[in-house]
Amino acid sequence: MNHVVMYVGSGPYGPLSVIQAPYTGATVSYSPLFTDGLVAAGRP
Repeated sequence: MNHVVMYVGSGPYGPLSVIQAPYTGATVSYSPLFTDGLVAAGRP
């Protein structure tokens, strides 16, 4: 599975908070949003 990130809009990093799971089996955690190296973003 690829690295999965979801924008949450508000969290411990303010409006730049995301939740992520960097690999299968990893604990989901809050992280600050960084745009360096961003490949794609989508919205269902």
